[in-house]
Formats: sequence, C-alpha cells, structure tokens
Amino acid sequence: MKKIISIILLVVLVLSAMSFAGCVATGDAEAAILWSGNGKAENPNSLINSMERAMYIKSVAYKHYGADNDIAKQVNTAKEVLDGGCKIIAVELVNAEGADAYAQEIVAKAKEKGAAVIFFNCSVGEAVIADYEKCYVVNADTSTLADVQGEFIAEYVKANFAKMDKNADNKISCIVREASATANAAVAKANALLATEEYSVKAADKSVINTTVELADVELLKAELVVTEDDTVAFDVLLELQKADYNTDKLITHFVPVVTVGETVDYKAFVVDGRPEIPSDLIINADDDSKTVKNKNKQIKRLKELMAYYEANKYLVDLTAVNESDLNEMIYTTVNVVEAGRLAGTVMEDRDSISIAVASIVRNLVKGDDAVSGVASKVKDGEIPSVVVEGAFVKVRYIAYGA
Repeated sequence: MKKIISIILLVVLVLSAMSFAGCVATGDAEAAILWSGNGKAENPNSLINSMERAMYIKSVAYKHYGADNDIAKQVNTAKEVLDGGCKIIAVELVNAEGADAYAQEIVAKAKEKGAAVIFFNCSVGEAVIADYEKCYVVNADTSTLADVQGEFIAEYVKANFAKMDKNADNKISCIVREASATANAAVAKANALLATEEYSVKAADKSVINTTVELADVELLKAELVVTEDDTVAFDVLLELQKADYNTDKLITHFVPVVTVGETVDYKAFVVDGRPEIPSDLIINADDDSKTVKNKNKQIKRLKELMAYYEANKYLVDLTAVNESDLNEMIYTTVNVVEAGRLAGTVMEDRDSISIAVASIVRNLVKGDDAVSGVASKVKDGEIPSVVVEGAFVKVRYIAYGA
C-alpha cells in the first residue's frame, strides 16, 4: 500500500540521551535505530535529536547504533540486533554504491526473524520494500520542495524589492547556479505568486509594480538574486562573493541574496579546522644547509598562502568571542550562516515530521495495531508501502542585516 501522512507537531519535548547498549530483547528495547553516521547527537538540530523527542512523545523504548558511514558494518549490526531479539528496527541506510543489495540483506534477515523494518531518510528501491509486508520506508515529500523555495523567494522579493532592484528596471535579475529542474521550478513558482495580489510588490508611492524574477546571464556581483538547490553550491557562491567583500558585515550595500536548500555544510570546519600555522620545525636555523632552507621555504610559502586565504574568508563565522578550547565544540552550519546575514535563506527538511512518523509506526507495531493506523491514509492495496511525509520542508529566513 502507498501511505501518505500529514503531521503537525504541537509540542516539542527535550529528552536526555538514552543508552547505547546492545538490544537484547523487546523487553529491553522496543526498537533499534541504525544510523548512517556515528549515532551520536552532535548537532542540536540533528535528526537524532528529533528522533529522541519523537520516541519520547510516543513512549517508545529504543537504542541507537552508529554505522560510521560503513554500510557493511550497518548490515552486520542489523543482523546482530535481530538475532538478539529486537522485533523492530529503523534504518537510516548508508548512502553507498549497491545500497539496495545491502538493504535486501537486512530485509531478508528481518523476514527470517519476523521483525519489522522501517527505512527512513534514505533511498531504497521499490523492489526491496515490496518484498516484505513488514517493511516500510519513510521520507519527506520532495515534490513540495520547489513550491516551498518558490514561496520563500516571493516573500523575500516582496519584502526587499526596493533594495534588490539595483538597476531600477522593475525586475529581479536572477542566477540559478548549477541549474536544476527544482530550482527553475522554484523561480517559476515565485513568479506565479508575485503575479497575485497577496504577493504584489508596491513602490514607495504605494503603486503596484508588476515585477518578475527573471533568469539572466549576468555576472555574480551584478545579480540581484542567486538560487541554488544545494547548500554546498551556495557555500561556493558565498566564498566567491566574499572575495569581493560581498555578503560580509563590512558594507551593507554589498549584498547579493542567496536562497538555497539544506543545512549540511559545516562552515566551522572551513574556518576553524583549516587555520594554518607555521610549525616550529620549519623555522630556519643558522646551521641549515641550502637544500634544507629551500625545502623549508617552499613549505612556508604554501602555509602563508593558506593563511592569507583563511584571513580573506575568516568572517564566514564570528570567532571573536570564542575561546580556543571551545572551537572544536562549535556547530556552524548553513542555518547559522543564514542567521548571520551571509545568505538570504534556506529551505530545509522538518526533521520532527520524519521522526514522529517513524515513532508512530514503531508505537503501533509495539501495540499490535496496524502500522500506519493514525499515521497514514488508506489507499489502494498492492502499491508500494512507502510513507511520504507531507509538508516536511520548512523555510529558514534571515530578517535583519542584508534583508
């Protein structure tokens, strides 16, 4: 069956980290969650945190297992917990070559044990899911992504048109970096909204301006809007802008709005982990021979180039109030950069929606109810049992500087 859910979280509760011990039986833990990463909540906005809240809300006992992005390790862990007696496993499958074959191994083992498998936040082939009646897949409804991004663009243009229309032609010159069907569809959605009364743009004299977001072949610094479908691409765009002192806090007039999707880029790693230093063993001593001096100078030159690059881009994040001892604990992703005014905004997955769907299915299975009772609507039998979370994308916008 195809199952579609629409979830609204009304209460968010905070749950302390739960035990990472082995799952021996359903009495010990009702479910095992197998993560693609290390299974630790290192980011306060992580899917792991959302899953903990959701499991708490649904009163489900569970345990985490990390795969460290090793799909073979993940399969072995799945087999171990199933052999140990766990009757429900939720798997964020590692994204790797031949992943469907590994997923099939997990499903085969679950089938042997009569256990349920819930794949979530990952891509799994329909044939794998259809092979076992107790197998489900939960993902966000990505078909809404262009609409959500388009709504954000229209809202941003409406609120900031006077500052965006630098050439005063009543149009917003837009670049779509690494053009994609989704990003182009987002621009089309924005234009459809801007043509409505609700999103109409007004001039200083309150007259309506029939503006559009126009795809244009212009230089980046002359663009009035940049749209990307990937925050890794947005990161590259930001670096390019900042080389010309745009999108910093130096000159408010030097700002090109960048609207993207996602929050995966670790900006802190670029700024902090990339900080070069000249080590003591490269200090040139009086008794160094000419070959040694030449080799040291070569390495020093390279380090100085890296230092200059760091200095040129260090204002991606504000480290002025950060103690050296705290740097390794910093979390600084795309959302933080949006909030700091470097980017106009991003669209990201609502992890609570995904997590509450998984937790609801687990709870129903524990209670012996239909897995999707109260979670998904009933449709025709015989279709692939995928659960698609509707409305699972949210907008993160920056309102103050550069807006």
